[in-house]
Amino acid sequence: PHDIPPGTRVAYFNPILKHKPSHPDPLKVFRVRGTFGNRDKDYPGDTAAYTASLPDLKILLNKIVSHPTAKFMSIDISDYYLGTPLKRDAYMMIACKYLSDYIMKKYDLVKFVHNGHVYVRLSRALYGMPEEGYLAQQQLLPRLAAAGYSPAPHNPALFRHTTNSVAFVLTVDDFGIGYEDRSHAEHLRDTLTKHYDITIDWTGSRYLGMHIQLQTEPSRSLSISMPDYLTKNLFGPYKLQKKSKRPVDSPLPFVQPKYGAEQQLVTPPDDSPLLSDAAASIIRQQIGICLYYARCIDNTLECPLNKLSKKQSAPTQHVQELVDHFLQYLLWHPTTSIVFKPSNMQLSIHSDASYLSEPGSHSRAAGVYWMGTNLPFNGPIDVLTTTIKVVVSAASEAEYGAAFLNATHAIPFISALNFLGHPQQPVPLTMDNQVAWGIVNGKVKAKQSKAMCMRFHWLKDREAQKQFKFLWDRGSDNLADYFTKIHPVAHYRDVRSTYVTDIPDVSHLEGVL
Repeated sequence: PHDIPPGTRVAYFNPILKHKPSHPDPLKVFRVRGTFGNRDKDYPGDTAAYTASLPDLKILLNKIVSHPTAKFMSIDISDYYLGTPLKRDAYMMIACKYLSDYIMKKYDLVKFVHNGHVYVRLSRALYGMPEEGYLAQQQLLPRLAAAGYSPAPHNPALFRHTTNSVAFVLTVDDFGIGYEDRSHAEHLRDTLTKHYDITIDWTGSRYLGMHIQLQTEPSRSLSISMPDYLTKNLFGPYKLQKKSKRPVDSPLPFVQPKYGAEQQLVTPPDDSPLLSDAAASIIRQQIGICLYYARCIDNTLECPLNKLSKKQSAPTQHVQELVDHFLQYLLWHPTTSIVFKPSNMQLSIHSDASYLSEPGSHSRAAGVYWMGTNLPFNGPIDVLTTTIKVVVSAASEAEYGAAFLNATHAIPFISALNFLGHPQQPVPLTMDNQVAWGIVNGKVKAKQSKAMCMRFHWLKDREAQKQFKFLWDRGSDNLADYFTKIHPVAHYRDVRSTYVTDIPDVSHLEGVL
């Protein structure tokens, strides 16, 4: 300890038990991972590592299902973070209670004991270091580049090979790979095995917790689902209440607007008592668990989750009732999938807004993104539902602002599609407000619109560049309307199947529901 240079990082060894019940090796179902115990909040170096977005993965899956011979596979790098050289040595204190007598004798550690700890010098990365992901990725990228794999200019975790058919998304150490010829996939496998121990799943049936199933008969389709996610992470751990006897088909209670009134939608103040810190923490955990599931699979949950997330900082008894209602909705719709079908790989967008529907005189914007220009509607690659940050002065401005948010949100998708070999024609963005549509196309001259000009006229520039083609259609056909507000129960029953497919087999939930 006296030889440790001043200012050097020193951490406690922190053992963490990992449990992987589905691991094929019984010796690895339980294992202890040693970590660098205290994270350096003030670490001065780079720590950010790029990971693929879920829309990038779904774009790749659409590419696979749209090619008659393409397949999906996955590769996982073992011990990805370990062994990466550190820029500067660090030290760690291992308490003697974690070291058996056998280990102490085998490595003659007694002479290194100081104040009940053995001090270890680290020259390579260890779990728990803030820079572990960054260093591992900086070591991986040159190895991929040397073999011909390059990242997308604006999607740095989306890759393709310069000459063969391989394209993949990278999430930490997990590769989701699309390929047309097996020899091309083997080239990527051989590239990685030169430097890492890897696990290969040629079926590509699991990736990031999602079940991925590619079907070729009677026609090509690809479905993604997470049938055991809610059971393992929500229904079981939180011991939810019994499933209600009457079906719950709306994620949140519907508030009937007062049509014709000066203020149609009135939100009464919430005067119910605040929840305890423990109860509030549980609500936040439940919302976080559901949010990943919504973004991966059940996009119909995104609008109600966005509304609940705005109340989670200081939840009340009323918020608890809303969360209980939402969880009952999940209990009645526990298994869902998204189905992708072959398309021309042209991005399409529907945009919509609900005016003054949010607290504080705010409005909500929503958008749906999918591959293909022909109906029936393909499975969405992404859904946007958010509150417009500024207070808009008219419904047309809300619709114009929603179109702006949806167009800017789509730019990375356009970049990814161009990179994967699917050059995009002007992307059709459909809205249902004729004034907003007329403004962006120059058919309507907006007066007293300085605020709109400052915030949203970027749309006119992109329309002139032919990056987007703005269309109008009636509101009843606008697919984004579903995500702008809470609807009557009958509407959810009628429209839900447009966006997701409920899986009837819930045998894995026996004893839970």
